[in-house]
Amino acid sequence: MRPLQATTAQPLAGTEGAYYPFWSPDSKFIGFFAGGKMKKVEASGGVVQTLCDAPYGRGGSWNRDGVILFTPGIHDVIYRVPDGGGQPVAVTKVKKQGAYSGGRWPYFLPDGRHFLYVGIEGDDPKGKVYAAALDSPDPKLIVEENTGVAYANGYLFFAKDGNLVAQPFDPDHLTLSGNPVPVAPKVEYYDSKSLGNFSVSENGVLIYRNAFSSPSRLVWLDRTGKQLATLGDPGNYASGRLSPDGRTVVIARDDPADASKNDLWLLDVQRGIFSRLTFHPATQYSAAWSPDGSRLAVTAFATKVQIMPANGSGTPVTVSEEPVGAVRDWSPDGHTILVQQQNSSTGWDVMSLPVSDKPQSLTPVLNSPFDEVAPRLSPDGHWLAYISNESGRGEVYVVPFPGRGGRWQISNNGAAVGGTLLSAITWSRDGKQLYFRDAAQGLMAADVQPQGGEFHSGLPRQIFSAPGGVRPLDTAPDGRILVLVQAEEATAPPITLVMNWDAELKK
Repeated sequence: MRPLQATTAQPLAGTEGAYYPFWSPDSKFIGFFAGGKMKKVEASGGVVQTLCDAPYGRGGSWNRDGVILFTPGIHDVIYRVPDGGGQPVAVTKVKKQGAYSGGRWPYFLPDGRHFLYVGIEGDDPKGKVYAAALDSPDPKLIVEENTGVAYANGYLFFAKDGNLVAQPFDPDHLTLSGNPVPVAPKVEYYDSKSLGNFSVSENGVLIYRNAFSSPSRLVWLDRTGKQLATLGDPGNYASGRLSPDGRTVVIARDDPADASKNDLWLLDVQRGIFSRLTFHPATQYSAAWSPDGSRLAVTAFATKVQIMPANGSGTPVTVSEEPVGAVRDWSPDGHTILVQQQNSSTGWDVMSLPVSDKPQSLTPVLNSPFDEVAPRLSPDGHWLAYISNESGRGEVYVVPFPGRGGRWQISNNGAAVGGTLLSAITWSRDGKQLYFRDAAQGLMAADVQPQGGEFHSGLPRQIFSAPGGVRPLDTAPDGRILVLVQAEEATAPPITLVMNWDAELKK
């Protein structure tokens, strides 16, 4: 908590792990999400009160009648609950069911009855802004932008083309007028979450943060963690994989014009030259090589999996019936692709997809009530390493693949993904080491030895660290480890405060 006239912020006790906070209408309380619950606490500090379950909260809004609107899960609709706690009741509905249908970022209008929210229909992950009422779930389309909104003093604020804009809005008739007026360029925005980082109040105060990025570098390490060389130029990279022969890296690289989107590029390891593979900027591309290196399974966030020739020629073939979050691996026998997918009741799951020349359905591999992310198969295809948060923090586990059997924890001090859809685990090519990123963002190595139906591992040891963190991508046939190292410690831009924004807009 930081009063505007102060220069420092103070933590509120009992709010550890909090995210997506929102205010009560009298500014005396703060609602927030933490530990799978929606909670509230006095703004001056005090006892934290749990209001209801909210496994993956996506925004809340509080009216003067003591009603809180919120989204409890990633693909849930908007619910209401009394501000003293109780059983939530749905107040919106979706017209078209699908993998990504739901609602998020509710925002009460001044009458305390009507509200705005981002609605997502069917298999299209892009939302639109709708209006509804507590006693009328039928939505009215307000603006076709995939963004949370804020309203004050006759203006609707939202993100458009990466910028913060304001447009005259009549909250009584739920209508826009005029044209959007630019307020701030390049506001921080998360396309996959439909979320812009800004807030506005009725007394003429506006606050926002600009978008930022921190370049990273591809680095070769030996098995002891000694830095050998860099690969390519610094850039804004995401997930990447080495081809089976170790000669090419496929990697997601941000679009210079819009950091919320990227494309897949191929990097020639020997020459250090990039060539573009996809030409449709989207959110969070991911890919996995076929065992013979001739094909790639690719997807962007919340799109269907496609298989395409690794040289970019030919027409990609859609092979999944429904959208997924990311492609994670291709089994050594060539028959199975592993993907990550979100579920409203079980969070992030690991699913398998049979390799085919036509769309196929997904089959659960790991789908507990907790998140399972970053799956990576052993070189022989008999073991699956992944990260789960079932203990309350991320840890690395190994299970037999496919089929049932035991389960072994590999990490002993946490494991960090650094982004749910990013690479975080890799095996040595001989299957004798597992590399992963620990909670402190250092590179850890664990010696492993499968014996029949049992899996043995040594104590993990840190072999490399960097101020901005390090993330393992893959290993080469000669034993080298390819990692992504933050080129410099990420520094977020300051939060910008604008006074008397309403007077400026009226000018």
